Amino acid sequence: MFSADDGRTGECIRPHFFRKVASEPLGNLSYAKVSKLPDQAGSREVKLITRRELLIGAASLAAAMPAAKYAAASPAPKRLKSISLHLFQVTPADAAETCRGALAIGFREMEATYKEYQACSSQIGPSPLKKVSIEAQGTEGLFAPGKEDALNRIFEDVSKWGFPYIGVNHSGREIDDELKGKGYLDRFRIFAERFNRAGERARAAGIKKLLYHNAPEGFEPSGGTFGHQIVWDALDRNNCGIQMDIFWFKQAGLDPVAFLKQFSGRVPAIHMKDIPPGMPVAYTHPAPEAVLDIGSGIMDWPAILRAAEAAGVEHYSVEPPDVKNGAELLVHAKKSYDYLSKLEF
Repeated sequence: MFSADDGRTGECIRPHFFRKVASEPLGNLSYAKVSKLPDQAGSREVKLITRRELLIGAASLAAAMPAAKYAAASPAPKRLKSISLHLFQVTPADAAETCRGALAIGFREMEATYKEYQACSSQIGPSPLKKVSIEAQGTEGLFAPGKEDALNRIFEDVSKWGFPYIGVNHSGREIDDELKGKGYLDRFRIFAERFNRAGERARAAGIKKLLYHNAPEGFEPSGGTFGHQIVWDALDRNNCGIQMDIFWFKQAGLDPVAFLKQFSGRVPAIHMKDIPPGMPVAYTHPAPEAVLDIGSGIMDWPAILRAAEAAGVEHYSVEPPDVKNGAELLVHAKKSYDYLSKLEF
């Protein structure tokens, strides 16, 4: 359909229905005089382009292609749209003020421990902070047979308060008769079965998912695996999910990015705090000074946040170091928020 200029006739590259036009020299190039011709239907006019215009346009397109290719391969950097604060060590005397302070810093979501929210519900409840998760750490004993009623009351409370998730950990300790005398890995296998049964009841009570939180003790290796891995592999994906605490992964010498890729779609929430350089691998809680504000340690947060977003993480919660009250909580929370809110990943 198209005929090309042979460099001698001055003929333009054009559809076959274009007529030839006279050419005139321009340096070493020939160009076609601009002429207006009716199109095949005779209803419009078509403007011929000169060879110079054609060559310039082709050169411009070729120059733009590498840049376009680079832009497509390098998406624009992102920032976290919303950051959650884990309310910790608050009391009825300072809970409302702590929530107001968190809002002023820029936080838009919150987590709270079960006992503290129970004691401060009238102060925390009215806050505009979006409710994400109740941390029911320390309630693992209620997952034992015969404790169903007590655990169901927790589920009902959390549902009534408007939190979609509940986070619970397991340390692997022999906390009841059924676990006594069992090996380390077997205790986690038994707890995984209990957790799945509890997940069904939590869902029935109106909880979106029961989340398994990784405590440091469950990372201790044994027989080519470790306790948390036993639970993660056994979790009922319909009723249960994973609440990932980044710090404990790093302390255990594991790669949080690799974990997020492996369990993509199963981690709705992560807990964030930083770790100092030179920290030895350990499977217990460290000294309080080893827990740092985000951005003060060696965590590769851009890589972690990229992996978290790709894995479908919905909620990013700041867990400040151990504090004594709400005022101290806000001091540390602001340092972490200032770092995260400006971080591009």
